[in-house]
Amino acid sequence: MPPYAGSPYPPVLAQNGLAVWSLVLGIASFVLSCGLLTGIPAIILGTQARRAVANGQADNGGLATAGIVLGWVAVGLSVVAVALAAILFPALLAWLGSIPDQQ
Repeated sequence: MPPYAGSPYPPVLAQNGLAVWSLVLGIASFVLSCGLLTGIPAIILGTQARRAVANGQADNGGLATAGIVLGWVAVGLSVVAVALAAILFPALLAWLGSIPDQQ
């Protein structure tokens, strides 16, 4: 007989849905190419899920960490893409303006 009363199985911690959503949003940020729109919520939900794991309310800290990492990578890539577009778009307009009209 086990040393604890009740069920013969040890208690199972409930998994936290926030960690799952964090991972889903982190993956969606790459698949759908909407880094800032889904990356930032992935970071927020992943952080809340990690707090729940630290408080002993959940047991899926790995999913939360993966969601946070994917969210930060998506946000970083989005910032680089916006900065690159801001630099290259005026250069493209200047290049198009320097092409002589052929009539």
